Amino acid sequence: METAANVVMAVCAILTLIGAAVSWVRSNVSKQAKAAAERARDEAQRTVEAAEQTAAGVQRLADTLAEANAAPPWEVKWEKGDMYALVNTGNATLTDVEVDIDTDNEIFTPPPAGPIDAKSSALFMYSRHHGSEMNVCIVVTWTQPDGTRHTWRHPIPRKRGL
Repeated sequence: METAANVVMAVCAILTLIGAAVSWVRSNVSKQAKAAAERARDEAQRTVEAAEQTAAGVQRLADTLAEANAAPPWEVKWEKGDMYALVNTGNATLTDVEVDIDTDNEIFTPPPAGPIDAKSSALFMYSRHHGSEMNVCIVVTWTQPDGTRHTWRHPIPRKRGL
């Protein structure tokens, strides 16, 4: 009987060792899984932060483009003699363009009403005379590609010296 008891004790000891080994393996697997999950969480957080930074950069770019597109796309240049150019400095064709000046009794011939292509110009004639005001302004009214109507007023530049 004593031998049977020793065998049972040995078997129990072996089973205890096997149980401890299985528990140790499971613990290590659990620790590795936990570490992998933490690494995945950290990587996901970095990805989210990078996406937020990219979105913020795209928004800044969109705001800059919107601001640039909101600025009046016009420039007035003296060409020669009494001829001036109204230049569309924008990147879109502007339609229904009408040109006038803000003063009566001036010598002024506007360009024909209609579209002005991007990076293109329309010529007009303006001549100052002895009674002209100092800052006669050109008044340009146009329709943007999105359908909104705008007006821009700007002094007609002086002729450059020859």
